[in-house]
Amino acid sequence: MSQELVNSVNKLTDETSALLQEYVKGNTVLQNSASEAASSAAAAKVSEGITIDKANVATQKAAEAKQFRDETAAVATGGTATLDPTPGKIPLANAEAKIHAGWLPVNVSALSEAIVEAIRDVNKEQYAASGFIHDGKHFNSGNLSSVNEGMTVDIGTPNVIYLGARDGVTGSGLGGTSATNYPVMNVAGFEVHLQGINASLTNLQANTIKLPEATNGTVVSDSSGSCRGTGKPTLDLSKEVDPKYGDVASSVNEAVARAFEGSFKNGDFRKGKSDWSEQFSTTYTVTNGVATVTCGNNSNGRIEQFVAGSRGYVFEVVVLNPLSNPADAVLRDSVGWTNIPRSDSVQTIRHTVSSSSDGYVRISPSAVNNTQSITVYSARLVPATEEVVTDRVDMAGIEFFKRKVGDFLYPYGSPQCGYSEVDGVPTTEDTSRPITYFAAYDGDTTSRGRGWRLSDLTFAQLAVIMSNPKHNAWYNEKGELLQFGPRQRSFAGMGNGDWSQISPAASGSSPYLAYSTGMYVTIQGDENTPVGGAGLYPGGHVQRNYQSANTSSPSWSLRKQTGLFHCGDTAAAAVDGECYFYVLATVPRLNQGAHHPSFNPMGTGRVRNSGNNAWVSWYEDSTLITDKKSCFDFRVGVGGKPNPALSGKIGTNSGRPDGRFYDAIYASGQGGVIDWRLPARDMSGKEEAAKIFQKVVNGTYRGIEKLAFTWVDAATQYGEYADQPWLDIPKSGAYSVAKVQIPASQISDAGVQIKAFVVNGSTVAYATNRHPTTGNISQYGLYLTDSTYTKSVVASFTGIAYRVVTNPTNTSVSGDFSTLDVIGSPEQIMATPALDNGWVGRWIPIISTPSINLPLSRKCLRSSPLSIHWTTDNGKTWATGAQGYNPVTNELDSWSTTNLAVLNYTAFAKQTKSSVNKPVLNGSEGVGDVWNSADSRIDGGVLLGESMLEKVFTNSLWEASQNVIGLTSIKLVNDKLSPSGSFLKHSPLELSAPENNSPAVKALWYQVSNNQQATLNFLWSELIFDTSWRTPDKVWSGGSISVAVGETFRAESSSAYAVAGLLMRCVKALTANASVLGAMHVGVGGDVISLTDGQTYFKVVNNGWSDDSTIRIIDGVGTFNNENGDTCLYGTDELAMPYGYTQNQAGAGKQVVGVDL
Repeated sequence: MSQELVNSVNKLTDETSALLQEYVKGNTVLQNSASEAASSAAAAKVSEGITIDKANVATQKAAEAKQFRDETAAVATGGTATLDPTPGKIPLANAEAKIHAGWLPVNVSALSEAIVEAIRDVNKEQYAASGFIHDGKHFNSGNLSSVNEGMTVDIGTPNVIYLGARDGVTGSGLGGTSATNYPVMNVAGFEVHLQGINASLTNLQANTIKLPEATNGTVVSDSSGSCRGTGKPTLDLSKEVDPKYGDVASSVNEAVARAFEGSFKNGDFRKGKSDWSEQFSTTYTVTNGVATVTCGNNSNGRIEQFVAGSRGYVFEVVVLNPLSNPADAVLRDSVGWTNIPRSDSVQTIRHTVSSSSDGYVRISPSAVNNTQSITVYSARLVPATEEVVTDRVDMAGIEFFKRKVGDFLYPYGSPQCGYSEVDGVPTTEDTSRPITYFAAYDGDTTSRGRGWRLSDLTFAQLAVIMSNPKHNAWYNEKGELLQFGPRQRSFAGMGNGDWSQISPAASGSSPYLAYSTGMYVTIQGDENTPVGGAGLYPGGHVQRNYQSANTSSPSWSLRKQTGLFHCGDTAAAAVDGECYFYVLATVPRLNQGAHHPSFNPMGTGRVRNSGNNAWVSWYEDSTLITDKKSCFDFRVGVGGKPNPALSGKIGTNSGRPDGRFYDAIYASGQGGVIDWRLPARDMSGKEEAAKIFQKVVNGTYRGIEKLAFTWVDAATQYGEYADQPWLDIPKSGAYSVAKVQIPASQISDAGVQIKAFVVNGSTVAYATNRHPTTGNISQYGLYLTDSTYTKSVVASFTGIAYRVVTNPTNTSVSGDFSTLDVIGSPEQIMATPALDNGWVGRWIPIISTPSINLPLSRKCLRSSPLSIHWTTDNGKTWATGAQGYNPVTNELDSWSTTNLAVLNYTAFAKQTKSSVNKPVLNGSEGVGDVWNSADSRIDGGVLLGESMLEKVFTNSLWEASQNVIGLTSIKLVNDKLSPSGSFLKHSPLELSAPENNSPAVKALWYQVSNNQQATLNFLWSELIFDTSWRTPDKVWSGGSISVAVGETFRAESSSAYAVAGLLMRCVKALTANASVLGAMHVGVGGDVISLTDGQTYFKVVNNGWSDDSTIRIIDGVGTFNNENGDTCLYGTDELAMPYGYTQNQAGAGKQVVGVDL
């Protein structure tokens, strides 16, 4: 724009300038209102009243704009006003009330702060929460597959997730129902258009979410916050100094060795005999990193290291003390010891250092005076808080912040935008900030974005940019140019397992966005680096942490937004302290090590066979992997070692049974996405809830569950009764037992119920750590129970017994995931090194059976046949084959359990989790119907049934395999469904007799709100079919007969009148005769009532389900007896993952949390 034009415009009278200013403001509001109305057409149906308000505002502004245009034109007479920019002239609006952009000074082309805030208020009123207005489209073709609507993974490109499709992209692989190709979000009232984040105009996707590289065993984490005394929670020993050596490792393999050895030096003998001393005539030699330690003529002989301050540390040794040796070996400190028993398997033995007098830790090859030798593969010494990070869970999200624009204005507000041109205006790479300003994760150097350098733009270009509301740029009252936009951020989990807090609806004393207690995500906003220099920071900086919308802190309450984490600092990193975080996904990452079902189940690689240098999996050579460290022993060109550059990586070979790679991100399961996105719109309606319920039933609604870990051990102590002190197991003779001891160290999560088996010979008993009567969780014992895990039993054992315990890990998966069943006896498992230390998966509790159709522990999603590996020599060699599988009965065809075998297959993460009876959202209107099913098909509810019952349906008959029936009575007490069974009734079941004696379930669903997060609760009961239901227990044809409660009865004489010929179940004992039966009639619901005393004596039996048409309520899980006397499970569940937010709006009367809110 020329100076002449500027001078010309400046000559306008003050009055004309003011009129022009007012006109432009009104016209801009009109344009933006029209644009917003068009983009919100769909939302208008949801919020008609808000749309009417917007229309009224738009009409008013239009009238003002017309008035100002007319007044401006009236002043500009005599040919001094023109439509097009002309020197010496003043601007004139066209017939559409628009002025050419070339006329407009920048500060009048943009929205004012007042208008921005007004629009934000309208959006906050319209939407229930910050979240997705439109999810965007997704892709399904080739390497691309969708997670849910709008999210795509690419298994051919490392470490990425895609959000949406670039605007204008079409094609057969594009899918979804979103109104826009790319995602659109409501964020604290801003309408944010997610486009170009880590993406260019040549990409099909709209945005790329980047994740850090998978772990390779070089990172050490300490939950105390000070790893190896550095004051840092983690150390990457491939990049950072290990304090005990004082330098950075020279190679990845050296870093791995340093990580696993802990406080020891040369813990794996890679440096020969260095750092270990021989004492009392004990000698040792080292060959290829393996030590042979031989005892002399002194039982105190040992090799040792001195580590000061090691009291309480865990001393762990991978060792072989063969059965041919005459005595146990010993791990010891100055005052305590742990025996190393004799075994022909390589063992991992742990000892907790108890000495405080010195720091010596010792390995003694014999507990007595002899000359025996043991083989030591590695040793480590670590505090209980330290671990090598191998099972990391990453978190990806978007940080949104308000900033004062400096040199650059960013397309759509994102400093990571890679588009080379937007709105017809070219962009340039922003080099005004360091790379850390743009980084998606700590260490990322590839996310520098592009934008518009203000000094390079013409007024016309800037006017075009500023007039596009998608860029969220405006001027405040001080005349400062502001912008609100997104930065994608990802975080590597600090340790192993899940994040402790990622829900923005969290409540409590410290609802921070955190990996673990004290390890918080800190804000970055407009700063060059996050607070503390990294995304996760231990302790301190509370005002720079992200906190949920349910914070109790009054100083933070002004910025809290439903659906978002918000920060507490009001000035430093963002204008007005407006810096928010939205969690998109978590990913349980696979690692770069060799895959092994016990030592490294999240590994991906294979290893080199030393003999022929071929790539082999764990079962092809049992000598190559002896512990977890050996899975990460990377040595290029050396046989018998994994190599992450040649195996486990995209484009190479995989050592996993599911064929996955460590650098690929998958749609579900291990290495896959757990999708936490939720819609912004109000999801409180019953129609929305009904749609979600149908998705749950047909198997498309994803759940989440923690992977299960199973281990086997010998039970060394029994208790005769549930709470009697432990007694030693006799080596022979019978012994009555109700409880078996379990070491507390082997329960990963105290307070969580675990389910187990106790095996004695061919007897397999169920067991759990939850007391059958009190419900208390024991950290030390397993109570023997029936198959429901709720009723206590006493068993008679002879000789030694084994416990098989399954408890949850701290790693969650969603959707389809890989699982492993082990088949065989506990004795076989303990004698097999590949499984002796446990495995991620379950055990099939059938042993010593030559040939049987074997039921799997989970519903298998794979088609037949399944791949199976088995051994007959305790794992020295393994055979591989394909085994038939019946998808209806969920059984492996004709397998002999006398062989030890492992079976890999695909299961589905549980859609529900245990819950309690909660207030019903929307009152009685929020109560659904009663669903019941025994259908083995995925779309028939088998996954929902499995989630609630932990049993798999096996019925494939179409006739009434699942259906929905209505309630006949309902009562709410204190906003909850009444727990009294007499108030919650439904119509009779219509399920037909199932095939294969299938389990079945009925469930009443109802709406629930947890801190405004919408979910469904389920009141469910197990159904058991009585195959002999048509044959009565008692028949009357004359005379008198006694009928007991629970017995079925039929009167076969016409003298019984109304009840003659009916099959009935007795609910009140009686002596039946002609006069008693003749006085009975059938009431509502099939109750058979006596006219003599008004009592109900029978209930008509219409089918074999023995169901009383009652919905029972219990917090958690319990048992009841059905009308046939069968013990049935019942319980309360809720969805494992919420499906949206409920809108918090004022209503009539008192507002009730969970009902109105």
